[in-house]
Amino acid sequence: MSAPPEAVERRGPAESADADPDLDAPDASAGALARAGAAVGWRGMGVLGGKLVALARTLVLARLLAPADFGLFAIALVPLEFLLGLTDVGMAPALVQRVEVARRDYDVAWTVGVLRGALIGVVLAAGAPVFAAACGDPRATVFVRALAIRPVLVAVASVRVAELERRLRYRALVGIDLAASVLGTAVALGFALSRGHWALVAGNLSTVVVGTVASYVYAPYRPRFVVDPGRARELLRFGRWVLAGGIVGMIGEATLRAVIARALGTDALGRYALATTLATTPRDLTRPTIKTVAFAVHARLQTDDREAGRAYRASIVALCAVLLPAYAALVVLAPRLTALFGPAWRGTAVVVQLLAAMAALSLLYDATSPLLQGRGRPQTVVALYALASVTTVALVWPLAHAAGIAGAALARLGAELVVWVGCVQFARRALDRPFQGLFRPLGAIAAAALAGACAAAVVVRPVPGMAGLVAGGVGALAVTGLTFALLDRRLRLGVVDTLVAAVRPRLRSRPAAPAEPAGE
Repeated sequence: MSAPPEAVERRGPAESADADPDLDAPDASAGALARAGAAVGWRGMGVLGGKLVALARTLVLARLLAPADFGLFAIALVPLEFLLGLTDVGMAPALVQRVEVARRDYDVAWTVGVLRGALIGVVLAAGAPVFAAACGDPRATVFVRALAIRPVLVAVASVRVAELERRLRYRALVGIDLAASVLGTAVALGFALSRGHWALVAGNLSTVVVGTVASYVYAPYRPRFVVDPGRARELLRFGRWVLAGGIVGMIGEATLRAVIARALGTDALGRYALATTLATTPRDLTRPTIKTVAFAVHARLQTDDREAGRAYRASIVALCAVLLPAYAALVVLAPRLTALFGPAWRGTAVVVQLLAAMAALSLLYDATSPLLQGRGRPQTVVALYALASVTTVALVWPLAHAAGIAGAALARLGAELVVWVGCVQFARRALDRPFQGLFRPLGAIAAAALAGACAAAVVVRPVPGMAGLVAGGVGALAVTGLTFALLDRRLRLGVVDTLVAAVRPRLRSRPAAPAEPAGE
């Protein structure tokens, strides 16, 4: 149910610069799709810059710190992420999904977030010894308590960021990702040189602080503490499914990390945590962009099945075109990459390879979940979370005991395979023939990815060290791009033109500015 007409925010002439004619017009479907390309470009630049800085930070810290340091930090993240998932009532997605949003909706959402963050902080601070002991290493107690402030810092950020997401205005958010990542990296490296394992905690918290401050710069908002149970229940009609998804999703992940820590030790958990970071980095570079934009687009195409199908297929092709080649190359280059960290990280390469395969399978979920959420079916996303968690819990204990951290990675891979099958079935129920016409473009992408991986294997062999790793990556990129461009042209797929149009940011024209001479 939408907000009462008198409560809905109205824009007068003074606010006309913020109006969005594409999304406010009656033909919102066409406007949403037209704006999606620019949104992907701007959001992608921010995420790409931030994630690359974060990856560089992880690689440097892996050289400076021991696997046990990463393991202690990973243990501290278990209760934090579990409680975040356990209490995620989905206020931000609910605001994005609503057609009309009132000022009071933002105030109530912000209030709920602050109360939630404070509750999590208190529970973490009080229960830190219990959480650390449950994972088998009491040394993590102080890390858990240090991270207790993080949910509070996140909660007090500007809730009006949801308005920028609703209107696909990601250009305004590029600075948040970059500023937070750069400062967080600087702090982490400074601590690594003086305080060792505290570098991971300090870098994490400083990143959150900068992001919170920057949110008020890019999405100004004057917080008001408003308790309105009726309005909160209205938002929770959507958010309750996000809450359910967070709960069932975190059960599997928390169980997996706890099993690794208790059965295999803190060092093993540290190696697994680093392998997860390396394997999921390509996905993390694109997932926030494509999923967030796709959610906003599908929320506006709920009554247009034809355009929703086109958007869904475009998401699948875009994700696979960017990430399948990256994962194919990562499988080949993983041994050389992990060897750079030193002998303490021996045995991590195979875990990276298995998790890379898992992340490749998850691309279908990354395209399907925004479709389901945007069309008002978050309960189906919860079902996918449940499939993943049940499968992970069932597999992780026997596989971890049989094959160590590689067995834990196999448990994640098996869970993702089950989710992949579920995504196929749910997409067919949501749309008519959702995968029609995908065989040729996806076949061309797979062929190009395989060619790039073979090139990486050939190039990396004779070149030692980091130079070989860089040469292998460049070779994979060049061969993949050339192969796919040739196949795209010969088969007349049109995928290259679509991707170029999707990632090219389009600046809004300024009517008041005088025209510049053509030669300037």
